[in-house]
Amino acid sequence: MENTLNNKAMRSEDLYFYRQRYKNHVFQTVMALFVKRAKSEGLTKKQLAARLKKDPAQITRWFSGPGNMTLDKVSDLLLAMDAEPTIGVCDFQETDTAADNEKFKFSIAAQTTETTHNGRIKTEDFQIAHNG
Repeated sequence: MENTLNNKAMRSEDLYFYRQRYKNHVFQTVMALFVKRAKSEGLTKKQLAARLKKDPAQITRWFSGPGNMTLDKVSDLLLAMDAEPTIGVCDFQETDTAADNEKFKFSIAAQTTETTHNGRIKTEDFQIAHNG
């Protein structure tokens, strides 16, 4: 993050980290809404696929990880779940750098979801550590 506050070239590791972090945030947001709709309304991947005129296997591929998401896919999936994305920005120049650096020593808790052969939603928690 230090490099984002000055004119030095950004490290490729930092670029990769923030790209992946953003993809993970978007993916987790889409998946959280799907799980919410599945639990509250019984929404299935098959129904989502029908709404989007896609093969259910395509939805499964999109839901297999954050690398499979594009802005168009995110928009389509959210719209099919009666939602749309909102966008916010964390301006590093408006935060305390030392405190902000501490924020990035964290563990990301995430959850994957899968529809089992009998149509039930199976969730699995996992954690990724990052020490700044």
